[in-house]
Amino acid sequence: MLSTIALDTQVLRPGLCTGCGACQGLCPYWGSVDGRTVCFFDCERADGRCQRFCPRMPTDLDVLRKQFFPEDTILPEIGPFLGLYLTRAADESIRSKAQHGGSMTALVELALKEGFIDAAALARSQGGLNPEGVLASTAEEVRACSGSSFQVPPT
Repeated sequence: MLSTIALDTQVLRPGLCTGCGACQGLCPYWGSVDGRTVCFFDCERADGRCQRFCPRMPTDLDVLRKQFFPEDTILPEIGPFLGLYLTRAADESIRSKAQHGGSMTALVELALKEGFIDAAALARSQGGLNPEGVLASTAEEVRACSGSSFQVPPT
């Protein structure tokens, strides 16, 4: 099946699209019209980038497990793992606003400070079921996204 048709039938029509824009940014055949993702033309690729990078396309988890995890690291109770760690931010001001210790906030801040990344795509809770996608490039912007958001925001 062609990539554009697969994405349309398996993601768009069933209403699974999150509006992340991955297909639009990776493929010239996809775009946005009135806030909706639309396919302008079908392409001839059976495995295009729009399909491979869509977070809502079905994934063959068994193939991924075998590719990235040695057999002895896959436990039936918890699945594949390379290490298990309990972490929390050392900074009390991060932990006080965090859901479970602030590890992600502290790691993203460190990555910005050390120059590993220029910005991070994060979710900021607005209360209720409507989180907002945010491009955070400062420690203040990262901290504004502290806490958990259990919905998929459009990024």
